Amino acid sequence: MLKKYAFTAVFGVLLTSSLTYGEVDTPAYWEYFVEAGERYSLDPKILLAIGMTESSLKPHAINKDNRNKSIDVGIMQINSWWFKTLKKHTEDLNNLYDPRFNIHVGAWVLKQCTNRYGVTWKAVDCYNKGENNAKNISSYVRMVNKSYMKIKDKNF
Repeated sequence: MLKKYAFTAVFGVLLTSSLTYGEVDTPAYWEYFVEAGERYSLDPKILLAIGMTESSLKPHAINKDNRNKSIDVGIMQINSWWFKTLKKHTEDLNNLYDPRFNIHVGAWVLKQCTNRYGVTWKAVDCYNKGENNAKNISSYVRMVNKSYMKIKDKNF
């Protein structure tokens, strides 16, 4: 049985509407989101919502259109800004195409943000923009919120 995480409680209070859509099968890579959520004490559904927003859960997704010329890789769209840090932990950055590794790295990045901003939407925005540019409400936060609302009450 999954633990109730702080994200669920905080976001459950902040969010007032719910979007529903047909029957939902267990999402791709759900077990990795659960594993990473437990490892970093994060709600796996917020991690899933970020993955849905970032890449539609596509392990080989790449974004090369960032204004700062950085690239984003994999399900959680890990930004190349993190590559130097990641090279200390893996010899091959192609591991970012591995769904489990990528989701765990994404959870680690979000944990850095929750350590700074608490369990808030600002922490989610920090995941996307970095610590110095995070806001409480942004178009990114709205997109993650929309994805989260679709899954928050689902039992996978």
